[in-house]
Amino acid sequence: MKYFIIFFLFFVTLYAQKPLNFVRQEVNWTKYEKLINSELRDSLITILQKTQEIEYPIEFNKFFHFLDIDNDGLLDIFFNSDVGAEVPLILVFQQNTNGFDKIFEQYGLIVDIEMPSKICFFQFQIYLPPCCAGTIEHFYDYVATNESGKINFVKINNFAFPYGLKFPEKYFENPIAFKTVNEQYKLRLEPIINDTTQYFIDTIGNTITIYPENSQGYALSEFLDETGRIWWFVIMKNNRKPIMNLIYPGFHDKKDYFTIGWMSSRFLKRI
Repeated sequence: MKYFIIFFLFFVTLYAQKPLNFVRQEVNWTKYEKLINSELRDSLITILQKTQEIEYPIEFNKFFHFLDIDNDGLLDIFFNSDVGAEVPLILVFQQNTNGFDKIFEQYGLIVDIEMPSKICFFQFQIYLPPCCAGTIEHFYDYVATNESGKINFVKINNFAFPYGLKFPEKYFENPIAFKTVNEQYKLRLEPIINDTTQYFIDTIGNTITIYPENSQGYALSEFLDETGRIWWFVIMKNNRKPIMNLIYPGFHDKKDYFTIGWMSSRFLKRI
C-alpha cells in the first residue's frame, strides 16, 4: 500500500497541473503565511520556546513563518534558516491546546509550498544542496497526513542530480511517459554529447547514468540542438538498475529516488 501511495502521489504531482519548477531559491513566504501583528507573533514565539524548552536568539525571529497547515484555525510555525551548518535547518511546529509540538526537522531550503484545498493536502518541497564537498543535489517533496489531529509529513519524491545540471526554461504541459529501447542509454548533464571534458575530479564526460533497455521515465521538456537532435529533459524512475551511476540517494533517503537529466529522444519509445 505504501508504494502505491508513493507512485500515486508522484503521478498527481506530474499531472495535476502543478508544475515541477525545480527552483533553488527560498519560497516567497508572503504568498502563504498568515499576516499577524507583532504582539501575537511575539506571543506565539514565546509559547513555542516555553513548550520546547529552548530559547532562540532574537535575530532568528524573522525566520519564523506562521501557517495553518491543517485548517484547524490554529497557527503552526515553520522555521528555515542558517544555523551554522553548511545547509539551512528546517523545523516545523504544530500548535495545540498546550503549546507547540515539533513535528518535522530536516536540513535544506524550502523552495515551494502547496496549501491545503479540497483536492490536495498541504505539501512542500525542499532543495538540498551538496554538502561537505559533495556533488549531488536533491529535491524532496513532502505531503502532510493527519492522524487523529497529529500532523505527520511523508516524503513522496526524491529527485537526485549532479551539480551543474542544466535545467530547461519551460516545460511540457503534459509529461511524456517513455522507455529506453537500446542498451547502455546515457543520461547527461546537458543536451550535448561530451565524452572528453573533465566535469568532476574522477569523471570524464557529461554522463550521469547509463541505463539498460526498458528503463522508464517521464519527459518534461525538450531541446533542439544545432545538429537537429531532439533532447528530452527527463525524470528516470530507476525501475531497472543502472549500468553506471554517479548518483546516490542522499542521507534523507537511502531507498527510492528519481534521477533527472537529459537524454537524446532518438531511442526513447512513448508508452
